[in-house]
Amino acid sequence: DKKTALTKTIEHIGTPVLMEGVTTMVGFLSLMTAPLPVFLVFGSLLALGVFLAMFFSLTLIPAILLLLPVPKKKIDEENQSFIDQLLLRIGNYIVRFRKTVIVLGIALAIIFAFGIPKTNIEMNPLTFFPETSDLIQANNTVDKQLAGSLNMNLLFRGDIQSTEMLQAMDSVQQFLERYPETGTTMSLATIVKRINRSLHADDLQFERIPEDNGAVAQAILLYNMSGSPEDYEQFVDNGFENAQVTALMKAVGTNRIAQIAKETEQFYKDTFKDGSAVEITGLTVFIKDLAQIVVSSQAGSLIFALFAVTFLAWLTYRSWKIGILAIIPLGITIIFKFGLMGYTGIDLSIPTAMI
Repeated sequence: DKKTALTKTIEHIGTPVLMEGVTTMVGFLSLMTAPLPVFLVFGSLLALGVFLAMFFSLTLIPAILLLLPVPKKKIDEENQSFIDQLLLRIGNYIVRFRKTVIVLGIALAIIFAFGIPKTNIEMNPLTFFPETSDLIQANNTVDKQLAGSLNMNLLFRGDIQSTEMLQAMDSVQQFLERYPETGTTMSLATIVKRINRSLHADDLQFERIPEDNGAVAQAILLYNMSGSPEDYEQFVDNGFENAQVTALMKAVGTNRIAQIAKETEQFYKDTFKDGSAVEITGLTVFIKDLAQIVVSSQAGSLIFALFAVTFLAWLTYRSWKIGILAIIPLGITIIFKFGLMGYTGIDLSIPTAMI
C-alpha cells in the first residue's frame, strides 16, 4: 500500500538525501570562516535554504504523496524511461572501461591544474559591471577628462616642515608620475614648490623645495597669511607631524595596483636609507589587500569544506575509505573550476568566489 511504499522509499533514499543536504550546507557554511561579512551572510542564508529544502523533502513531500492517489501508470524494469536507459548504459561503459576512465580523470585533473596559476585575481569593483553600464561609462569619462577615479595615499611621519621630508615627498610624487596610470599627484611639497616659484618672480627654475628649513617655514607662513590654511589640511595635520601625498589614478586592475604600490615602497626604501618609512593607503591599496583576503579565505573555506565532507561521510558510513572517496570528485571539481577560470580568463572576484 501507499504507506508501506513511502516508508520503504524514505528508508532507501533518506541517507543520500540527508548526506546531500548536510554536505551542501557545510559547503555554504564554510564561507562563514571568511573575514568579509558579505561572505558570512551569503553562506548562512544559503545553508538555511538548503536545510529547509532537505527538511521538506523528507517530511512535507512524503505527507503530500500519502494524500494523493497512487499513479495509474507504473514503470517496470522492462519498460524503463530514456533517462534510466541512458544512465544504465553509461554505467556499464564506465565499469567496462574503468581503467581508461581513471586515467582520463587523472589526465584532466593535471591539465586543469596547470591553469590554476593563470587565474587572475581582480577585486576592483568596477570590473563587476558590464562595459555598457552607466557606472562604467561615467568612470571612463572621469578617467579621460579628469585626473582619475582611484586614489593612492602615501602617509609620511616626522618633521613635515623640514627640507629633507618635503624633498622625499616630492621624489615619491615624481616617481609615481612616471606611471601612465597616474593622473596627478598633490601634497604639501607641491604647494611649497609653487610658493617658492612665486617668490622668485614666477621663474620655473625655482619651482622646487627650498634648501633651507627657514625658507620652507617662511613659504608656509606667507601662505597662511595670504591664503586659506584649510586648503592644505587634506595634506598635513595642524602639528605638521603627519602628511600625505595623494595620487589620483586611472581605473586599473588589482595586479597592476599591487605592482605600483610595491615598486613605490621599494623606491622609497632604496632612495631614503635614514630609517624612515612611508605607509601606502587609499582605495587602490584597499583593493589590493581585499584581493589577498579573498584568496586566503577562499582557500581556507575550501579546505574546511573538504575536511568536513570527509568527516561526515566517515560518520555516516563508518568507513574512512568512503570518506576519501567522497572528496575525490569534490577535489577534482575544484581543480577543474579554477583551471577553467585560468584558461578562459574568468577573474577570481568577490562574486565568483562566492559562487
